[in-house]
Amino acid sequence: TYWHGTSIYTRAHRVAVVSLADGTVQYADGPGADGVIVSSDGKRVITSADDGSRHIVGYRCDPDAETVCTVDWSADAQVPHERLAGFIGAGERFVTVGNWRFVVRDTETGEVRAMLPYPAATVAGAVVSPDGTRLLVRSNTQFYLWNTAVWGKLEQIAMEGRPFVKYAFHPTRPVLAVIRAGQTLIKYLDANTGAVVRKFNWKLGEMRAVCFSPDGTLAAAGSAKGKIVVWDVDE
Repeated sequence: TYWHGTSIYTRAHRVAVVSLADGTVQYADGPGADGVIVSSDGKRVITSADDGSRHIVGYRCDPDAETVCTVDWSADAQVPHERLAGFIGAGERFVTVGNWRFVVRDTETGEVRAMLPYPAATVAGAVVSPDGTRLLVRSNTQFYLWNTAVWGKLEQIAMEGRPFVKYAFHPTRPVLAVIRAGQTLIKYLDANTGAVVRKFNWKLGEMRAVCFSPDGTLAAAGSAKGKIVVWDVDE
């Protein structure tokens, strides 16, 4: 699910666009989707299909148009279990990850621009930072961090003990907020090296969610007890 401007883009077997103004839902024509990413300008939506074809599908979208999203192109998956990660650079390309490979594609056409090695056979989660400069992938046992401008440089973070299950990139700084399964701490990691730079224990019990505000001035986290804490990132 992605929030962009006055609309929320989500997957509901098809791409669904929910208006924040009146709650109306518009469904895009196209195959089913089990993953969705949205460009920063809201004009491009990429999905991975769930119809058995393992296609990657590109939509051109306009929330104000009568037909909110239309299929622009469709491309075959290149590796087993290919998963959408996010848009990189200025949004002209996007990246997917699957067994042992990254795939970098052209946003406008879906054409493959590069295939790069990924050092694992499993992908438990993948996300790109809001500015498109960093990629995080979680396997069953490791965290991997890349600078998307220098693909050869890899930082690997061993997940000793419980895995990191929730994580969020700061929108403008090289900071990654993470939560380990079953733990009460929020940690800030250096998004270039994976080193822990700050820890927070808000005494709310087990933490379940973490995020940053769009302008990066605030952070928020939620606990299993239903309590939410919001704090100033600079404090």
